[in-house]
Amino acid sequence: MLPFTPVVPPVVIARKRLIRRFEAADAVCAERAISFAPGNFFQRKAFEQFRDAHVLRSAAGDRWYLDVHALDSETRCWRDRALALASVAVAATALIALMR
Repeated sequence: MLPFTPVVPPVVIARKRLIRRFEAADAVCAERAISFAPGNFFQRKAFEQFRDAHVLRSAAGDRWYLDVHALDSETRCWRDRALALASVAVAATALIALMR
């Protein structure tokens, strides 16, 4: 049997890198906003997701900053979904095991 190797989708990696970039620049308010141009498809997708969720907010001059409170809310939402999905998977596995 092959060991389990988790595969992280490229857009998830892009999301993490995008957050790190804004945090490293301390772009957490409109006064400290930075310019950002996505370099590839996955960066663009991550940027669009965060923009649509209002995690990244626009500032003057086509600059962007990270809304930390919105990021916390978005992270909690993703964590809750992952926990629910994992719970369903565990319950289904237990049910299958009981049926044997």
